[in-house]
Amino acid sequence: MTDLFYDKKVDSCMATSSSPIHKPLAVEGCSPEMAAAIEAFSTSITPSHTLRSRRYSLLSLVAKHLDDAASISIRRTLSGFNQEKSFSQHVKHTGCNNLIKTFKLLSRQAGLTPRDQADIDCLMDVLFFIKSRTPSESIAAEINLIEKPFCELCWRFTIAYDRYSNGEEAEMRNARYCEFHNPSSNPSAYRNDHRYRKDFEEWLIAMGGEKELNLSSDLKQQEAIRKKAYALAHAKLTERRVKILKLYAAGFSQKKIADKLGISPQAVSKSLFKLRGYFSTWADIALGQELESLKHSKD
Repeated sequence: MTDLFYDKKVDSCMATSSSPIHKPLAVEGCSPEMAAAIEAFSTSITPSHTLRSRRYSLLSLVAKHLDDAASISIRRTLSGFNQEKSFSQHVKHTGCNNLIKTFKLLSRQAGLTPRDQADIDCLMDVLFFIKSRTPSESIAAEINLIEKPFCELCWRFTIAYDRYSNGEEAEMRNARYCEFHNPSSNPSAYRNDHRYRKDFEEWLIAMGGEKELNLSSDLKQQEAIRKKAYALAHAKLTERRVKILKLYAAGFSQKKIADKLGISPQAVSKSLFKLRGYFSTWADIALGQELESLKHSKD
C-alpha cells in the first residue's frame, strides 16, 4: 500500500499539502503485472504532478507505467470496453467519472474472478487519485461526450464528439448539435428539424434507442436506429397511417387492411405509396409482440 502526497490548487497558486490521497493505492490480490505497474506509477509521482501540468504531467506517467498493464487486464476482463484507445487516452478524452462509471457497470456484468476484480479496482483507485489532482474535470467529462455523442436532432455525431474522435480538443458549446444542425452556421436547418424533435425522441425510444450511451454501447447500431427514427419523425405519420404501417408490416394485404380499418383499398394504396420506404422499417422496430399478435389474428 502506498501513501501519496499532493499539492492543492487554491486561487491559482500551488500550496503544498501534507495530506495523503483520500484512499491509498492498494495492490493486494491483483495480478503481478498490475502490482508492478501501480508501484512504478506511485514511486514516480512528485507533489508537482497534475493532470493539467505540461512539465509534470500525470497523464505521461499513466501512459508510461500503466497503459500496458491496463490494456492486458482490460482485454482479459472487460470484453465490452472500447479498446481502440489506450488507458491514458481514455483518461484524457473520456474523463475519470465516465471511466469509473463504465468500469463499475462492466465489472458487474462480467462476473469477474477476485484477481481480475482487484485489477479493475486498482485502475479505479488510480482514477480517483487523478481526480484528486485535477482542479476541475476535463472538458470531455463535463460535456459527457461518451454518454451523448449524437446530435440532439438526428443521427450524426456532435461537433465536439467528432473533434474528440480525431484527437482534437472539444468545446462545451459544440456538444449538442452536429455540423448540419449547428444553430450558428446553419440556423434554417436547426429551426426546421427542431419542430420534429419531440417526434424524433418518441420514435427513438419506441425503437429501442439509447438517449445516454456508455463505452460498451454499439455506436453503429444506435446510428442506424436514429436514422430510422429521424425518417419516421419527418414522415408526418397520422394515426391512420401508423395503423396501416403496422398491419402492412404484419403481412396483411391492402384489401384486408382496408376491411380492418373500414376504409377503401384506394386509400390504403395511396397511403402506402406516400409512405414507401417507411413501412419496411417497421420490421426492425421494437414492437415485435404487437406485430406477432397481428400476424396471428391474420391467420
